[in-house]
Amino acid sequence: MKRIRRLNRLLVPMILTLLVICSATAFAKDWPKEITIGATTLKGSYYPIATAWAQQLKKHANITATPLCVGGSSAIAALVGEGKKLQMSPCGIESAYDAYRGKDSFAAKGKQPLRGIMAGHRRIFQLYVRADSPAKTPEDIRGNSFMYWQAGAPANTNWGRLLLEAYGIKENEYKRLNWKATKPCAEAVKEGRADFGFSGACPTSALLELSRTTGVRFIPISEKAQTYIVENYPPFEPGFVPKDIYGAGVPPEDIRSISLKVWLICNEDLPEDFVYEATRVILDYPKEFEKYHKLGSQYTDLKAAIKNPAIPFHPGAVKYYKEKGVWGEEQEKTQQALLNIPRQ
Repeated sequence: MKRIRRLNRLLVPMILTLLVICSATAFAKDWPKEITIGATTLKGSYYPIATAWAQQLKKHANITATPLCVGGSSAIAALVGEGKKLQMSPCGIESAYDAYRGKDSFAAKGKQPLRGIMAGHRRIFQLYVRADSPAKTPEDIRGNSFMYWQAGAPANTNWGRLLLEAYGIKENEYKRLNWKATKPCAEAVKEGRADFGFSGACPTSALLELSRTTGVRFIPISEKAQTYIVENYPPFEPGFVPKDIYGAGVPPEDIRSISLKVWLICNEDLPEDFVYEATRVILDYPKEFEKYHKLGSQYTDLKAAIKNPAIPFHPGAVKYYKEKGVWGEEQEKTQQALLNIPRQ
């Protein structure tokens, strides 16, 4: 009898250990062996965030992730929706908003199976002219050229369209120029090929260079125009170009504008505990994540991470936020409303 008891004391812990190992092995099989995280370009703001996220995933969850540049946010939203080439990514919330609903540039593709993980860094739109331009307000776009139009980029096109509407400027009252990227736009303004330029990256090296050569002046929008733009395109939020962001006196004061958040998004079919880990490796190690890039600090505030979602959160992210005590009735109500949105 004593032998049996002694044997039980040895066997029970061994059996429990084996069960845990087997369970973990079976669970791990449900996880992707490796994933790809999207970015726009090597010089864009998404790439360092994608790289930081990949390193945290490897370090704290043993998940192999590789950043991949694929173009703009619309391309990212489409590829994450497909779930093959990209599984997770930073993405402009405006593209995720349209993709989840299957509207505008996603009308042909239809609704995409996207889910949110957390809110990230803020993009601040800047309307600018050369320092020697006589332009003072957006009303001066009338009779001049404005470079902002970019097919397949809902943030750019909606920003320009709504700005013009807010000031009553009609299509035939200005010259619309196609926008490709921040640097070519800044060069066009510098060389006089465009009167008004725009950038969603703030700060950006292109405008820093412009400020040091011909000079740059930022054009504020009115509070009324700001409200009109935000009310007519939900992803937009009020924002300001910060004083002195391009050096002392550039701009000399905060400039009223609009802003957009970049969100970390994923395909809705990723396993719950996988996305839980993808959330945890950033928010459980804020000091580490913030060291990778100056934008990292905009990802590590728990309350800010779940603010103003435009697409529903992934259940894995929800699980994490509930454990941390920041997910309450208000967040759950918003989540259900987003899940129940009739999508085109």
